[in-house]
Amino acid sequence: MKNKIFYFLTLILFTAFTACEEPAEPTGIAFITFEEASKSYVIDEGSTFTTDYTIYTATKASSDITLDLSVTGSLAAANYTVPATVTIPAGSNEGTFTVSIVENNLDKINGETMVISFTSPEGFYDGETELAIKVDVFCPSQIAGSYVYSDGNGAPATITAGVGVNNFIISRDNAFGAPYAIEINDQCGAIAVTGGDIVGLGIPISGSGTVMPNGDIVLSYTVDGYFADRPMTLVRQ
Repeated sequence: MKNKIFYFLTLILFTAFTACEEPAEPTGIAFITFEEASKSYVIDEGSTFTTDYTIYTATKASSDITLDLSVTGSLAAANYTVPATVTIPAGSNEGTFTVSIVENNLDKINGETMVISFTSPEGFYDGETELAIKVDVFCPSQIAGSYVYSDGNGAPATITAGVGVNNFIISRDNAFGAPYAIEINDQCGAIAVTGGDIVGLGIPISGSGTVMPNGDIVLSYTVDGYFADRPMTLVRQ
């Protein structure tokens, strides 16, 4: 992989020189870049994630090159460790640094972002000088089981695993006499209605809710043409 990047950068540099009638000949190493412009990760709730990133140059450095690193984005400084600098050693065409991200009260619904950037030294052509990192959190869901509605028709209901990660099926709602199933997703205790039997009848539905600390689930459920934001409380048995 590193050899491919080396040849790719060299080809870009050669093309840049030959494409202009009067190229501006830079001094020293002429091209510098992150390997990629973006990365995304899903990390476990309460865990620490550590990985390495590399900055490449088109040719080997004749002397050490030290780059200042800066970080922006929604991820709080307490949740990551990024070194202040990275060095490309003399005789090498790459400098590697380590980043650690701690999952400690991150935004579990929208995720968090951070952008690591550096400024190219004078005389360098810029490649990707910013690396955008998206971090989402995975929380194993344990909501499958038996419930009873404490409101509406007071009917019993079951929640079973659906297709995909943290997708589930509620056997019915607390309004209709027929047991129309509701498809939901649990993202770290935040519930989103994603589908269901009534959708198969051509009736749009929507809703959201919360898994309470005691295991009960409080939902707000809308069936177009019938009711909007109907409260539904599933009490765990």
